[in-house]
Amino acid sequence: MRAIGKINQFTALYPDSEFGPAHIVLSDYNIDDESIKWCLEFIERMLVYEDDYIHPNKISELRATCEHLKILLSIPEIFRLAEIED
Repeated sequence: MRAIGKINQFTALYPDSEFGPAHIVLSDYNIDDESIKWCLEFIERMLVYEDDYIHPNKISELRATCEHLKILLSIPEIFRLAEIED
């Protein structure tokens, strides 16, 4: 499955994720390495402080988002960007 398809599949499972800290990837389809890595690092930093800032119901969604971003990074950037140009 291509990157955009994987994103759509993920957001179907986690509809609110499109409005969270990875929205630039999941909603805007900025699927270049820099954007994905920025979101991944941002969410990982958020999870360090999960007890203080994040509603407990969202912690599992953020962890799943991190794993999903890692999957997207495993697809070579050149293929991800080609999808945007299609």
